[in-house]
Amino acid sequence: MENKNNELQIQKINKITAVIGIIIAIVALILGIVTCTFKVSGYIPITASYTQFGGDFYTYEYGATRAAANNLYILDGIAKYIQLALGFIMIIIGLVIALVSVKKLLMAIKMPTETNNPTSGSTD
Repeated sequence: MENKNNELQIQKINKITAVIGIIIAIVALILGIVTCTFKVSGYIPITASYTQFGGDFYTYEYGATRAAANNLYILDGIAKYIQLALGFIMIIIGLVIALVSVKKLLMAIKMPTETNNPTSGSTD
């Protein structure tokens, strides 16, 4: 009788953890999709090529400013690829968690029929 209660408790815990896993998977999928589609870049890609300065000092400063602005523009492009990759990774993790959790839930639902069936044991 106590063994049966333990099995029922284990089955209940397996169902609860499977449902929690499915919820986590849904959240991960939503976050992955949002990460892939949402624009979070705060950099406005404006180059410094339209600015003019007078004198030699300002010419050198202009060159440095232009190089820095162009570097930021390049980094913004790289950040977009990183954002997209992280979004896809989150989607894949969400799918894996969903598959594992659904399998665990199905096994927890099947468990009572297998334990109540006396012919399920091996015959030697």
